[in-house]
Amino acid sequence: ERLVGPVHPSKKGAYHDGLDLIDFNVDKAKALLKEAGWEDTNGNGIVDKQIDGETVEMKVRFTYNTGRDRRKNIGLMLKENAKRAGVDIDVQQREWSLYLEENKRREFEIKCIGWVQSPIPDDPKQIWHTDSDTPDGANQVGFGNEESDRIIDQIAVTLDEGERNKLYRRLQEIIYDEQPYVFLYTPLERIMIHKRFDNAKSSVMRPGYDERNFVLKKPAASM
Repeated sequence: ERLVGPVHPSKKGAYHDGLDLIDFNVDKAKALLKEAGWEDTNGNGIVDKQIDGETVEMKVRFTYNTGRDRRKNIGLMLKENAKRAGVDIDVQQREWSLYLEENKRREFEIKCIGWVQSPIPDDPKQIWHTDSDTPDGANQVGFGNEESDRIIDQIAVTLDEGERNKLYRRLQEIIYDEQPYVFLYTPLERIMIHKRFDNAKSSVMRPGYDERNFVLKKPAASM
């Protein structure tokens, strides 16, 4: 299921369903590149621009960690479609330890990652607060301003669910306008639970269930 921001769609009220999904539009991408001064001046299919007197082509590195075929396929699909807009994507894999170190040093141009959420209300501070924009922090895209920080701090201390949801939605609006991430989708899963169990509920937390909640139904008493 496609989504527009960092809140899982199952979290009704907190998820901002009023934000439009961004259309796939190659022509608009070309127009935006041209507006920013990027055009294919030599006819090789890649847009370029004069920077400090030198012709620079729009070539971007996409990195993912080894063993993640889904992320690799995302990169290959991006490469194929970006080329239609005149952008050359170089898809590169990295061993996990090197991938972490490069991300920590901010040595990436585009990287593919995924975040797992718990069923409880989110605390956005780890990923979206400027306090987390450090070498060891998870805000590796350098997102944040005074308003977003204030909202995140308020979320942590707001007990009223309705007021907290308003804060979540406003934060999503800021992130949506800035687009520090290209949000793709949240995977859908089917979980089957046998009828002999009581109190077994599914969850957005991987693997999607907590076996400690599985309680066998008491057998019916015979007369």
